[in-house]
Amino acid sequence: MEVLGIVFASLPYAAVLLFSALFLIYMGITLSKQRFVIYPYLILLLTISGTTFGLKEAVAPSVYGRGSGVLYAPLLMWLLLAAFLWTRFTLMFARDRIAACNLHPWFAGWLVLFAAHVGAGLALGQPLKEIVGGMGFSNVIWMWVFILALLTAFRTPEAVEELTRFLIVYGFGRAVFGLVRWAALGGDPANAYANRQGLDLKLTFFDINDNLICFIAFALSAVRLLHPDKVVVSKWWRAFLWVVLATTALCILLSFRRTAWVGLALGGLFVLAQLPKQVRWKTALFAVPMGLVGIIYVAKKRLGQVSGAGSGIESFFYDLISNRYGAEGDRVMELKLAIADFIDHPIVGIGAWGRYSGYQRIDWQIGPDAGAFLHSGLLHLALKTGFVGLILLVGVVSAFVIFWQRTREQLAPGPRALAVAGVAGTLFMLSDFLIGTPVPQVRTMQMIALCMALPYLAAAASSISAVTAVQPRRDGVGFRVASA
Repeated sequence: MEVLGIVFASLPYAAVLLFSALFLIYMGITLSKQRFVIYPYLILLLTISGTTFGLKEAVAPSVYGRGSGVLYAPLLMWLLLAAFLWTRFTLMFARDRIAACNLHPWFAGWLVLFAAHVGAGLALGQPLKEIVGGMGFSNVIWMWVFILALLTAFRTPEAVEELTRFLIVYGFGRAVFGLVRWAALGGDPANAYANRQGLDLKLTFFDINDNLICFIAFALSAVRLLHPDKVVVSKWWRAFLWVVLATTALCILLSFRRTAWVGLALGGLFVLAQLPKQVRWKTALFAVPMGLVGIIYVAKKRLGQVSGAGSGIESFFYDLISNRYGAEGDRVMELKLAIADFIDHPIVGIGAWGRYSGYQRIDWQIGPDAGAFLHSGLLHLALKTGFVGLILLVGVVSAFVIFWQRTREQLAPGPRALAVAGVAGTLFMLSDFLIGTPVPQVRTMQMIALCMALPYLAAAASSISAVTAVQPRRDGVGFRVASA
């Protein structure tokens, strides 16, 4: 008995020693394989939903908000920052460099603006928690941290190809999970249409980010299958890509989210535009009619149950053009009240901590965050930061577009799919950014950051591949010749 007591008493110490040893081994591995620091975060980001809206029962706070009360930002974001700093530190032991990115000056501008809001808010007596909280624009800064971490961790063509396949397989797995749950388990429990509006609908994923994951896999598979300058793969992998294409598209359609349908259309058309002309028209003749039929069918199934939605094309925008009062009218009223406040504070906005005037008139603006967020990411940033923030936002978007225009012709066959999927994924989120609530949502802003980072990773991998392909070598006589 005395021996058993000693054993049980030593178990906690043994567990600590084992965890410490495993942690040291892990850190040693990541000295040369920096991407393994980011993969755990990526898996969490792609797996765990960040929304509880639509659930019947109250649940514990999301992992994306845990720790923000004490640490002023979610614990997960501090861990992301630590992961980036570690990968940056490991560059001391690496020969390669991180990918060039023209977004950095603009995000640096956002950081300066954020610091200015912190200073101004404290001078005005505002609580630091509200100034730096997610209801302001701090998630824009965390986007930059994630982009830096990705660019630092995935620096070689092999790592970029590994990431491409990871996103394809993970997106397929996520789509299969959504479809199986939809077919056999009643669909996503976070179903606002059934639980809040009483519609007879079950859906695959309510969270727009899960649909984005499916779309990234869809875009990657489409480019790998349809672009003539494609990577040579086995017939089994090619067959798998066709399955991914069909499964992810179906999963997005059965989400019954209008923003997801619009995103699928916008992103899909962009992917189509990147194909050579002959392939593009052949694909369009088949894919566009099929996509339109699918969207029309699911749209009629959902919107046909909405009271007052009408029957024409205007039914798709019923909650934006409705003259009714109530939940639908409140959506428009919210935007009008926010625009009025923006007009009153056009230069620097109402502050990261601010709330728009009259939010008490909106039925669902209740709780501690009432009046601090809007159903428009664009207007949210304009209201909180004024024209200063809008200029920085335009700068980020312009730099992203310019980078794509300058590098798309230089992309190598392997990384090309990742670049196209990144731009297409950003377009997929455009409608949600315009009429949704992305800025206060950690997961949504991080997913947008992931999409924006992909073209830069692909361009860097293409540059390395191009240099390797023309690396001079010595022939048998001693002369240096280029090998193509």
